[in-house]
Amino acid sequence: MRPGEVIADRLVLREPLGAGGFGEVWRATDTVLGRDVAVKLMLPARTGPADRARFVREARTAGALRHRHIVVVHDLGQAVHERRPVLYLVMELLEGRTLGAVLAEGPPPLPLALRWAVQTCDALAAAHRAGVVHRDVKPDNIMVTPDGEVKVVDFGIAKAAAELGAPATSQVIGSPPYVAPRGRRDSAHQVAARRRAGRRATPRPAGRAPPHGSPTPWARTTPTTSSCTSPACPPGGRSTSRSS
Repeated sequence: MRPGEVIADRLVLREPLGAGGFGEVWRATDTVLGRDVAVKLMLPARTGPADRARFVREARTAGALRHRHIVVVHDLGQAVHERRPVLYLVMELLEGRTLGAVLAEGPPPLPLALRWAVQTCDALAAAHRAGVVHRDVKPDNIMVTPDGEVKVVDFGIAKAAAELGAPATSQVIGSPPYVAPRGRRDSAHQVAARRRAGRRATPRPAGRAPPHGSPTPWARTTPTTSSCTSPACPPGGRSTSRSS
């Protein structure tokens, strides 16, 4: 893709904003509505059925949520680029930086860190009430706007709570440094999501990543049981993982 190219006869690409494993995000102009938007384009290498399903799931999941701290999805469609079909997702254009970029400059003041943490938890709670679990809450999936607000983005591996069950494999879902211990199991998934938000908040006042920050933290994880009396703990008050 290049600046100036037109998607679906209405979206004029202006400049790239970022890229990930599944798609690249562009600043674009919607010539029909006369407004700037963010357009996520699926990468050409990601055209398999599973990748397409994930892309569509992100659009439908985020598009069904309405909250001031969750990115707004406007449209999902398919266009043709260089004779190949390309899925695209149109979202509100968020000015600002990712929380990861902000934290790279050092920890923010504690009151501001707490404000962002509360806003993020409000967004996750709204998603949970709608039956959606994000599963990949981390600094790079939080946008900090110029007015000091945060917005949760990238629902690419989110899943409906009703669909969650025992995982078929031991694969860790999400970004390892920010996955809560219970995140390895889809049971108590909403508890894991709340703890994941807490792990994501750790770098704000501390200026460092949360514990288990190695690329493969679960290589050092062994099953155990320990008492847990917090209201956030799963039924039975037991924790099932710890780092050796």
